[in-house]
Amino acid sequence: MSRCGPPICVPCAVEMRCEKNEFIVADPEPATYWSGDMYRCPGCGCRVVTGFGAPFEDAALLPPSAVPLHFVHSLEQK
Repeated sequence: MSRCGPPICVPCAVEMRCEKNEFIVADPEPATYWSGDMYRCPGCGCRVVTGFGAPFEDAALLPPSAVPLHFVHSLEQK
C-alpha cells in the first residue's frame, strides 16, 4: 500500500508544509480553474501546488476571497 504524503523539497531534503488549502490556479487554455493545496519548503521557501481535484470553468464558483494564480508556461511532457 502506497502512502501519498506531502511533497519533498529535493535540494533541502525535507518535507514541505501545507501553507494554504483550496489554492486556486487558473489555466488560460482552455479557461479552467483548479483547486489544490499549496505547500512551502521551510528551508528554501520553494512553493508547489498539488492535490488538484476536478476542474471547473465557471469563475462564479470561485470563493469570494480567491485570487487565482495564472499559469505563465504550460508543462510539457518529455
